[in-house]
Amino acid sequence: MLWETHRSIADSRSMIRGVLRSYRAQEPAALAIVLRETGRVVGTIGFLWIDREHNTAEIGYSLAEELWNHGLMTEALRAMLRFGFETLHLNRIEAQFDVRNAASGQVMHKAGMRKEGVLRQRLYNKGEYIDVELWAVLASDFEP
Repeated sequence: MLWETHRSIADSRSMIRGVLRSYRAQEPAALAIVLRETGRVVGTIGFLWIDREHNTAEIGYSLAEELWNHGLMTEALRAMLRFGFETLHLNRIEAQFDVRNAASGQVMHKAGMRKEGVLRQRLYNKGEYIDVELWAVLASDFEP
């Protein structure tokens, strides 16, 4: 994760309040990933920023660990990419992850994104500088 995990209900409530503020301001915000069978929120996905001048955006996501490797995040990422290209008319959508989390790169690959490179010590995360992989997909390359 490129952010701190929630340590309390107050942390989660604070995050939800921030998301609601973003929705009201019509700014990019996380969407909940909900299991159809139970209605349980199991993750988030959303645009971190959108640059309208260049029609570019960055997407981020998280998923409960017990649901990894079931195709859920790939499905959610494909849906968001489609939304970004078809509804928001973006030209480029990118994402990045800590190089130690290769599974995130697999999700991006399965969703149709391409690795563009490694950004050395790009972020300071949880007390250390980390390398991240940058992946992207263009509207002209995307196959829903």
